[in-house]
Amino acid sequence: MKRLLSVCLIACARLPGESGAPDATSLMQESVRAEDVNQLAAASWLGREDIRHFAIAGRKRKLTGWETYEASILEGRPYYRKIAIAGRPLPAKQASEEDERMDAELQYRKNTPRKDQTANDRRIGFGLKSALPAHAFKILRAEELRGRRVWLVLGTLQVDAPEPVTTSDGGLSSDLLAWVDQDTKLTLREELTVRKPWASLRPGSTVILEFDFSFGPRLVSRILLRSAPNENGRFTETEQIYSDCKKFGAESQIILQPHR
Repeated sequence: MKRLLSVCLIACARLPGESGAPDATSLMQESVRAEDVNQLAAASWLGREDIRHFAIAGRKRKLTGWETYEASILEGRPYYRKIAIAGRPLPAKQASEEDERMDAELQYRKNTPRKDQTANDRRIGFGLKSALPAHAFKILRAEELRGRRVWLVLGTLQVDAPEPVTTSDGGLSSDLLAWVDQDTKLTLREELTVRKPWASLRPGSTVILEFDFSFGPRLVSRILLRSAPNENGRFTETEQIYSDCKKFGAESQIILQPHR
């Protein structure tokens, strides 16, 4: 928490303009355009997702849950199938139930027009596109992150910003810090501080997104959701780590093997 507080203090300070820095709003508009292009390339790259839940009290960080999912493309859209709990493969009965759930979703997607489908997805979204008109942006400084030159941009949620409604409206709930690659204009890291209640996050909660370029397109490598502390200073964290990415065709899917 001390590190995050220090980041916030730096971000909120009135720093002199960085020499040669672009206009902050124009830079974020470029970032949104770059994100749209990148999304087309990144959509077919999926892999393993490890989700770990922690309870934090003081210096103690206790693991309270851990699930692993394997992603594939099912009828043109991603599908996340649970394959392990606490690092161990699912028991045969539970694995069979996951197979049945995946097969039912496959049949639903095949038999239901895309426009009429209800997304069977627990995920939430933080895209910059919705955040763009709802924030006032300011470039804080130039720095280096993971060997790349970036602009550190502060986005302050405006008082008249629309209320977040859907699970993709994370950008309408939060102030944000964005580390924008000076060359690609894509963000390498984003930190959101929740100001308006949204999804399961209360004001004071933090969301951190980190990205990876090693496969070519920019892919999400880590998401951390940190709840606002309670009256005793305790809070929870959910950490999502992405690995073993593979490129899928538009209609690719995992071929299920019968369990013996």
